[in-house]
Amino acid sequence: SSHLVSTSNDLAAVTQIGFTMIVNAGKFLAAYVFFGAAHELAHVAAAAFLGCLPTLSRRNLSCLLGGRCVHIPAASDGWRCRVVHHAGWIASMAVACFAMLSSWG
Repeated sequence: SSHLVSTSNDLAAVTQIGFTMIVNAGKFLAAYVFFGAAHELAHVAAAAFLGCLPTLSRRNLSCLLGGRCVHIPAASDGWRCRVVHHAGWIASMAVACFAMLSSWG
């Protein structure tokens, strides 16, 4: 009888660990999609600020949200390209610094 109790407790622990892993994987996936899209939107914002709009298409939108890319033809060369290119990592670093500083509470 005590062996049965131990087994059911073990099963409950394993189930809880599995559930926690699934929840954490979901949180990771949500953060990956959200912050990836935010990074790409920084490119779009920089391009819009410079007067260059991205290609308005379903493919570009799906790529922006899930594929980590965005097509902005008017900013494909010269100084505008460099500004738009660097806007992504600068925005990502700003978000990371904000998150780090706000967690120090």
